[in-house]
Amino acid sequence: MTLVVARKQGNEVCIVADCLISGGLSSRAPEYGLKILAITPHVMVAYSGSPELAHRLVKEAMGESAYQTDRFLEALHTFRQRIGDAELDFIIIDKNEIARLKDGLLDVNVSGAWIGNASAFGLFQSALHQADARLPIAARMRGAMEIVCSSQEIETVGGPVIAAESTTIGTRYIGFMQLVSPYYVPHTDLNWQTVDFGTAATGGFGFTTIVPPKPGLCGWGIFYFQGGAGFYFCVDLSTMRFEILKGYAANVKDFCSLLEPEIGYLPVFVGQLG
Repeated sequence: MTLVVARKQGNEVCIVADCLISGGLSSRAPEYGLKILAITPHVMVAYSGSPELAHRLVKEAMGESAYQTDRFLEALHTFRQRIGDAELDFIIIDKNEIARLKDGLLDVNVSGAWIGNASAFGLFQSALHQADARLPIAARMRGAMEIVCSSQEIETVGGPVIAAESTTIGTRYIGFMQLVSPYYVPHTDLNWQTVDFGTAATGGFGFTTIVPPKPGLCGWGIFYFQGGAGFYFCVDLSTMRFEILKGYAANVKDFCSLLEPEIGYLPVFVGQLG
């Protein structure tokens, strides 16, 4: 199962998703994948259901539509109707517009949409309403999805949270850097503090996301600072390539350099330690 949520605010659209493909309800190791796919510099498609089936239908619709959004929606709707009762839903983002293909029915120009696990969406809604309203909508949605993915009650939604946004300029995966330390308690004074981060004393770790350098490229990854390890979802719908590239490097810049010959472009990251 999955949870994908898209919201429109003004002329922008934010979309968030989990990346758990399988393993949530079994003893097998979980598998992860990219569920928000960049189709063109202005169009993204997210899915809930079988990855193999979703990838095939999206590729067929791309070939049928010559990358024209209206024709793409029509083709995807037609192909979806042909497969009958399969659990497969889509959210399509085009500039500042949202369309949803859910239960075989196509709704266009909606202000918000979700697909996937209903219980997970209920928890997402609750967390979103409790978030600080002063934060940008993308930050609130990502935070709400992180709560869902870390919930012990929702086992079919999980993994790192992937966020993207679309404006009239184009689409992009939203990068962020995160430092986590369950034992570190910040002090209230305004003076600079020296923090022994990432040791047994703090139990901390940190990571930065890795994203494509421009709209229209499909991929997303993470580099973990303390372990010197990273992964990258390498997706190319034109060749039906769906891989998780993993490796070790001294820092995130070197890791991105390792990825470049494999994916055909140099990805970018938010920050690094040291």
